[in-house]
Amino acid sequence: MKDKLCDKLYNNFLLLFVACRILSSSELVCESMCRYVESLLRLFVQDIHKLYGQDSIVYNMHNLIHVVSDVQNYGPLHMISAFPFENQLKKLKRLVRKPHLSLQQIAGRLSESSCSVCRAEAETYQPVFKRLHTHGPLTAEYESMEQFACISFPSFAFSLQSANNSALTVLNEPVIICNILRTSSDTAIFLCKKFCTVESFFSYPVVSTQIKVYKVKGIKSDIVPLSVEDIQCKCVRLPTFDHQQCEAFVMIPLLHQ
Repeated sequence: MKDKLCDKLYNNFLLLFVACRILSSSELVCESMCRYVESLLRLFVQDIHKLYGQDSIVYNMHNLIHVVSDVQNYGPLHMISAFPFENQLKKLKRLVRKPHLSLQQIAGRLSESSCSVCRAEAETYQPVFKRLHTHGPLTAEYESMEQFACISFPSFAFSLQSANNSALTVLNEPVIICNILRTSSDTAIFLCKKFCTVESFFSYPVVSTQIKVYKVKGIKSDIVPLSVEDIQCKCVRLPTFDHQQCEAFVMIPLLHQ
């Protein structure tokens, strides 16, 4: 987006991005950060008026100023979002089989389905290893272990494909997962590689590394074994370019896993 917009429009977008990123993170939301985010959103709305004209100041834009107080009262944005409710309406309508006692029908079928979900989660708590392979890479220490191309957890999955093999460690180091191993106790070992260069992607209105957004380049050859406990979260990896037009990537942690 940076090469498509002028600096004023791009920086205005970053105000909203950083504010929403902080308000969506249970880890980042705190009293001091909320005050900071409120200043970002007020500046965003002021700039919207200057950049896009009076017609851009609609009711939803004004509401952004009050989002911070909602987060302070009720928690991060995903806890007060109406999208899950709206998405659920279609499913609720399907639970009604006849016009009589519609509410009771919905309550009864939701109760039945919640019991089924609880049983399923209890049965699938252990990670599920998929797509056995023998392609490596391996280190001498782990040569006897089975290798897999995919592993699924209750709320997310990793694979060896580029769309699903990026992670952030508990030490805030972006890594790529090169192989997935299963131990004799059915736990996972991830064979990973780190990046040669890890830096911030933007510096306005805050250095991006402070909200765990990184620009990375080059992959080191060393293989680093990591356990599930060493992985903080899954990331999305998006292509970009640096000032020398060399290929780089932006690593953004996925929230709410």
